[in-house]
Amino acid sequence: MGMSIFTFVLGLAICGATVYNMFFPVIFVSEYICYGFIELGAMFVFIGIIGIVSAIVKKKKIRETSTASSDSPAPVATVAVPTATSTPAAVTTSAALTPEQFRRCLKRAKSGDAEMQLSVATCYRDGNGVRINLKKYLFWLKKCADGGYAEAQYRLGVMYEFGDIVDRDDFVAFDYLKKSADQGYVEAYVNLGDCYYDGIGTEIDKEAAVLWYKQAAELGNLMAQYALGYCYEHGDGVEKEFMRAAYFYGKAADGGCYIAMGRLASLYERGAGVPKDVDMALEYYENAATHGDAYSQCDLGFIYHEGVIVPKDYLKFLYWTEKAVDQGLCGAMNNLGIYYVKGERSRPDYNKAFMYFKMSASKGNAEGQYNVALCYLNGFGVKKNMKKSFLYAKLAAEQGHADAQCLLGIAYYTGKGVYKDTVSGLEWIRKSAENGSEVGRRTLESIVL
Repeated sequence: MGMSIFTFVLGLAICGATVYNMFFPVIFVSEYICYGFIELGAMFVFIGIIGIVSAIVKKKKIRETSTASSDSPAPVATVAVPTATSTPAAVTTSAALTPEQFRRCLKRAKSGDAEMQLSVATCYRDGNGVRINLKKYLFWLKKCADGGYAEAQYRLGVMYEFGDIVDRDDFVAFDYLKKSADQGYVEAYVNLGDCYYDGIGTEIDKEAAVLWYKQAAELGNLMAQYALGYCYEHGDGVEKEFMRAAYFYGKAADGGCYIAMGRLASLYERGAGVPKDVDMALEYYENAATHGDAYSQCDLGFIYHEGVIVPKDYLKFLYWTEKAVDQGLCGAMNNLGIYYVKGERSRPDYNKAFMYFKMSASKGNAEGQYNVALCYLNGFGVKKNMKKSFLYAKLAAEQGHADAQCLLGIAYYTGKGVYKDTVSGLEWIRKSAENGSEVGRRTLESIVL
């Protein structure tokens, strides 16, 4: 820095002296020599300025580095300790780590510090202070989880539950989530409840699911409140009680859970557990749909299609239903298929209808599978194919779709698309009628009579 300042001052002095000598000669030299001294002085000034600026920048960087080191001798990573009375936050870094800070964090993780093991795993996942390395992320996360750290067990359980980074394994997922929940990690309560509800890695036990949902709901977890409302609405693991469903949906909705808003809207629309209020229902539907809840988008589209509580508006039906389709909601795909089959605003478009039915069916939607079966049966948007009609009818029938059970029974009974089997045919038709299918009832009567 000092040498740069000296060079700068020397350059100014040379330029100044030379210019003075040109106007007030002290030493008689040629004009060309004077210009040479001025250029020399300008060069010294320029070099001096470069040196001064470089020194200032370097000094600032050193100051910032030393400040970061003195403020946080350990890696800048914070871990929320799980308790049974709060929902812990995930491991976060308050600032981007330098490679040196990451190395210190890694050293502590290797010594057995569980918090640092989770921090190191997070750094490898996010590329914070080190290159992204999902294998090492999984290694450190598993090491931390196997050491008994609740949040790591929860994270790993969710990964195995959904097949994220690792191959899906329901039993391993259940094991990790149970261990985490048993330690009081609230987020794990909800996922463990889901495991009991859907039979993921364990037997279906909806009463157990409700118990875990209740614990999380009491601690303010929005998804648990929504799930508990759903159980009360449908009588899953508890007595069906619409007022309790509305209560828990309302708590979740007040906290900003948009899927709960959609379910609460449905209760207001029907007057189930709350006074019937279509204006309130529309308000909740629109709020949830606007914020991206696919189910509310589908329901709102259907409301505009039916025109019962609002005037029919096919443009709004298409707008909201297509938004739900874009999010992969199979029910919305099926609704669009029906719209194009009926040709309600123009001539039927069977090709589009078949496309949407097929999309819905590919996601396992029974209604979509049934409609694909009908398309193959009647040649709507696709060439007639009795075998494929039978196969799709069977898929839907096995999911309990009553009309599909009748269609499957007729295929067996008549031998269309499958070997004729009147016994199996009659059995499926009878099952269809028992499940409430009017087509099944009439078909059964015509056969028996």
